[in-house]
Amino acid sequence: MKKGFSLIEVAIGLVIFGIILSIGVGTMKWAIKNYHFNQNREKVSSDIAAIKAYISSHKGRSPSDCISVLPHKKDEWGKDVVCVIDKDVQSHNICALSQTSTEIEDEEGNKISNIAVVVISGSENMNIQTSNGTHIKIYPPGYPNVDDYPYDFTRKEPYDDVVKYATLEELKQETGCTYSEETLHIITLSLPSAIAGESYEAKIYATGGVPDNKEYFWCYEAEPSFSSSGLNVKCGSKQAKTCNDTSKCEYLEISGIPTKAPATYRISVTVRDSQSNNDTRSYVITVNPSSGTASGNSTCKSYTLNIKIDTPPYECYLNSKKKCSSGIYSNLKASDSLQVWRKTLIKKDLCIEGTLASLDSNNDCTVRVNCQKQLLSCDCSVQ
Repeated sequence: MKKGFSLIEVAIGLVIFGIILSIGVGTMKWAIKNYHFNQNREKVSSDIAAIKAYISSHKGRSPSDCISVLPHKKDEWGKDVVCVIDKDVQSHNICALSQTSTEIEDEEGNKISNIAVVVISGSENMNIQTSNGTHIKIYPPGYPNVDDYPYDFTRKEPYDDVVKYATLEELKQETGCTYSEETLHIITLSLPSAIAGESYEAKIYATGGVPDNKEYFWCYEAEPSFSSSGLNVKCGSKQAKTCNDTSKCEYLEISGIPTKAPATYRISVTVRDSQSNNDTRSYVITVNPSSGTASGNSTCKSYTLNIKIDTPPYECYLNSKKKCSSGIYSNLKASDSLQVWRKTLIKKDLCIEGTLASLDSNNDCTVRVNCQKQLLSCDCSVQ
């Protein structure tokens, strides 16, 4: 005769089965929840990647409507995501910027400045809890009583938002801003020659960066002899300042009536924008005699050029065509012209320009030029 299960045994079995079932259901719920959270993180990361790709493909310009470029406008739970673009990034090409107004404070309390774009998901509780202002705080998961976002219903509860962001530097690297025309730079490459006793005027312009109401901050440095040259440097209607200070205007103007010839004056100009981006360029102003021809020393039947330059970054040319290098060049004419340029990947500076007669300041029929390597500007002597 077969013996069945007693009621006690059946009850024990049901209890054991219930425990196993509850463990399985709990594990299943955890796995499903974890899956949705991972999917949501991927969606938000994809949204950030899409904005970065847009800005890169549009050469530094952000979209006018951030949400429109997102592949996932709603998160995993069907809640609209929030997209924040910094106001400076919205207003300017990123290649013109050196900083933004937005910062992130992460869940460990670290502050990350120069944030360009942020995407926020309210996550499982469908409640955006993260601020979309200029200071955005990310809390640790589960942090109690949080609701920093005032634009939907207010409900303080444990924090579960997913936040992804990109910094200005990230976007600039992906866009390739290093040599962009949007970066602040002086666009006047060289200054014209002057004639002694005649009115002279030259303007130096800049572009790019973030000007202050179309104006930049300018300053200059010149060798001591420039103070007695008869030339003045103006910023708007006022005298421009040397580089222990700045003055604000659209462009610099060098004007006046040069008094001495032949003469050569070197001047270095620096421009800065409202974000402290800056650029510096060096110039040479050659003053020729009032006759219009550079006759030089009348006893000179020919001229000698004794030149020493570091190549690169310097290049020199005789009569604008013949390339020259370190060495001695004899039997040259007074009217032969010399140009020395400093060339880098970023810009090209004219360091020396003039006829041999105008550059022969000591009238000994020899022009001596020495240009040495310098990181930011021309470092040339001539006599």
